Amino acid sequence: MREVETSAGDGVRVRVVSAGVCGSDLHMVAMGFPPVTLGHEIAGMLDDGTAVAIEPLAGCGECDGCRAGHEQRCREFLQRVYGMARDGGMADEIVVAPRCVIALPKAIQPTDAALIEPL
Repeated sequence: MREVETSAGDGVRVRVVSAGVCGSDLHMVAMGFPPVTLGHEIAGMLDDGTAVAIEPLAGCGECDGCRAGHEQRCREFLQRVYGMARDGGMADEIVVAPRCVIALPKAIQPTDAALIEPL
């Protein structure tokens, strides 16, 4: 994977190309539609044409799990997932934390890359 140049400030704009419908999305709808845009399986394009996949967890960066390099253990996990607690990829565009942007190798198309998250 190559490094991705990202913008500063509030985040990086990604034009969504594909977004998966996950069982957790269906469960959230069944429990009462959440007040956010769903979709945590996301791939798209940056403004510069770079194809990317999105890591849906934007860890806090401050708790012990994040500082140890294990954002999946973030103490604020439930408040920091795109498509669950933050607006997700069932939209034309999404703005995400720069560290959530993963450049795709040329062999992987963004139309297929939403499937990277469940893998």
